[in-house]
Parts: sequence; C-alpha cells; structure tokens
Amino acid sequence: MVKTKTKAKKREKCNCGGFKYTYAKANDARKELLAVHVCFKCGRFKGESLSEEVIQLFCTEPELLMHMIHSGYLKRVG
Repeated sequence: MVKTKTKAKKREKCNCGGFKYTYAKANDARKELLAVHVCFKCGRFKGESLSEEVIQLFCTEPELLMHMIHSGYLKRVG
C-alpha cells in the first residue's frame, strides 16, 4: 500500500497571530448556513448570516457562543 500525502487545509490567521476556527450550523428550513469564525487566542469572532442583534449578543455574552460550540449546536468545519 502506498501512502499519499494529503494537502493540509490552510487555516485563516487572526491579526493576533492565532488561528481562526470555523463552526457552523445548517438551517434546514431555509437552507442557509450560520457560520462563526472564532480565534480562541484573542477572542475575536466574525459571523456569516448573523443579524446585528446576534452579533451584539455574542459580544456582551460570549459564554453563549461557547455554550453553542460545546453543546454541539455549532459543529466545527474543516
């Protein structure tokens, strides 16, 4: 059996030098994707398909975002 090297997916870097990790949840009803890119080193995040209210909520209550990740509601992509 011949081993082949798989090309590692290039992760996006944060301004702080850490890596951003992507977590997502597909909305089956509207076929939209809720995605959040999080840097665990500095705490920055960027959301896709998030309303301004949800972004503000994550800024004031970051524990909510962490709970969504740890509970499995948002799954890691890549």
